[in-house]
Amino acid sequence: MSENWWRGSGGLTSDPRIDFVGTSGVTKWSVTVATSGTRYDSATREQGVITTYVRASCIGYRADRYTEMNLKRGDEVLVEGPLSQYVPEGGDEKDRKTTVEIVRLEVLRRSRGKSASPEQGPPATESDGWATSDGEPPF
Repeated sequence: MSENWWRGSGGLTSDPRIDFVGTSGVTKWSVTVATSGTRYDSATREQGVITTYVRASCIGYRADRYTEMNLKRGDEVLVEGPLSQYVPEGGDEKDRKTTVEIVRLEVLRRSRGKSASPEQGPPATESDGWATSDGEPPF
């Protein structure tokens, strides 16, 4: 089964959420990214802006590193990773949600007036299952 992969950029809609999960207290880092695109309606011959909100999260080593980046609402980021679906606790199958499991995150622009050269998140390591000899994901 092939994974659906998502790559997009946009602004953070709020400050990242940081949780500690499991009995060992592993860090979970979550954000929502607002992406905008244009859509042409041939019936009305008008072009409109469409905004999509994408949930993205990661756990463990990457979450610790992204927490250190101290991102805030409005920062523009590039996010990349596989899409996954889940049903929230107590939810019904019709309540299915889609999220991106962050594999790569870059800061494109800080909202606080700091211009950022792209900051990359942590490199892949042997322990995270994505590493290859050059540190890139194996695809």
